[in-house]
Amino acid sequence: MVRSLHAELEMEKKKNIDKKATEKVAALKVIRENEANKKKRMDDHETKKEAEARAVIEEMRNFDRKEKQRADEVAKRDDRIKKIMNNMGDVVVHRDKELQMKQEREYI
Repeated sequence: MVRSLHAELEMEKKKNIDKKATEKVAALKVIRENEANKKKRMDDHETKKEAEARAVIEEMRNFDRKEKQRADEVAKRDDRIKKIMNNMGDVVVHRDKELQMKQEREYI
């Protein structure tokens, strides 16, 4: 009877040791999986962050490109207006000279 109790106790100890070892292995597996999931989430977050940064940079480049185009268009428009105004001024000066010469002829 004592031997059977002793054998049962030994068997219980062995079961407990095996159970603890199994639980430890399972816990380590869960910890590794959690670490892997955390690393994956962080990598995904970093990838998303980099993609957003690239998108912002591209958007800024597009904005700068459009601003430059607008500035170029305004400059061209100003040049055309100045050219037209200068031509109009030349025509006025030319007509003024013609009028002055005509008046001088009439005066003489």
